[in-house]
Amino acid sequence: MATSFKDTADRTWDLSLTVNDAKRVQAFTGLNLLRLAPEDISDLSTDPIKLVDALFALVKLQADKAGVSDEDFGRSLAGDVIADATEAFLEAIVNFTPYPAKRETLRKALKLSKDLQVKSLEKVNELLDSGKPEKEIMDILDKMVEKVTP
Repeated sequence: MATSFKDTADRTWDLSLTVNDAKRVQAFTGLNLLRLAPEDISDLSTDPIKLVDALFALVKLQADKAGVSDEDFGRSLAGDVIADATEAFLEAIVNFTPYPAKRETLRKALKLSKDLQVKSLEKVNELLDSGKPEKEIMDILDKMVEKVTP
């Protein structure tokens, strides 16, 4: 997977991580990339504001060199670009992780998460296209959530 992405202004941003980058992200956002909990990864995947703040902190040196402010950067992230940036960011975190065994475990967990997301969306679309009454669809979705909620 790539650890770079293009924004809507067609600028390429490299998300390769170093310790200094991780320190800068933590200083800007409070997010410790060296000790990410599952809920942190979930937040990054579902909260575009947190994601964009973390991304800008990571690419700040590149942005300064290109004369791109944090507001300009934020304006250049929308739609599929956010999805591409999320994927690149998570891959960069996996690549940055020390120890090959831990890195491989994270890579497998990331793939499983993506696969589950795709299957969940397919199932929801299938239900929405089924013509079943809204109440029945909601009951099915509630049961699906109960199965995956600890």
